[in-house]
Amino acid sequence: MANQTVATIERPAVDAQVLPFRSSRPAIRTAGVDMSLRATGVALSSGECRLFGEDKLTTLPWGVRIPKLTALALQIGGYAAGFKPDAVCIEGLDMAQSYGGQIERSYMWCLIIDVLLTDRIPVYIAPSPQLKIYATGTGQLGSGAVAKSRMIKAVREQWPFFKIDRPNGQADHNLAEAAVCCAIAAAMLEHPFTGVDRQQSRALARVTPCWSLEPDPA
Repeated sequence: MANQTVATIERPAVDAQVLPFRSSRPAIRTAGVDMSLRATGVALSSGECRLFGEDKLTTLPWGVRIPKLTALALQIGGYAAGFKPDAVCIEGLDMAQSYGGQIERSYMWCLIIDVLLTDRIPVYIAPSPQLKIYATGTGQLGSGAVAKSRMIKAVREQWPFFKIDRPNGQADHNLAEAAVCCAIAAAMLEHPFTGVDRQQSRALARVTPCWSLEPDPA
């Protein structure tokens, strides 16, 4: 990627004692991305949320698979970038997971980040445990439907302006996790949607910036 270098970026100081309650509709604009092949969730601080994905991508011949993955990643990154956010938070990849599609997910994940950085949008990476802690106060949510329902409940209670329902009226956990990413991006810019308690502050300390963006040439 042109004009991008790896660098250490000082994180904002975030603590419950110094951060007051903030409006759920901040002046800044952020976006969150929860990536998967079948149902990537993207949440915008306006409350709008959208799913992207396609079934059976991993079964296609590579000559078909790669162009489809590329197009999907560009669509996801373009949707988030089109909102003109001040920052985007994306859930980090969990390479320890044993489910399939790791190569495809890694490829798409990197492309989405590249789209955002090419548009000079700062990107934060939130590990999955920190995502859970920021939303619910604990990184141990169980598994399956229980974990999904707890994330949905947390978003409903803390940030009800996010539209995390599918057209059928059922809440979607991918959209809920994208909403948490969106909230984390706002908190990293010191404009949290709601007050940040100590557990959330500890979670934010593990969120890392991607690459620094070099200033535009004079």
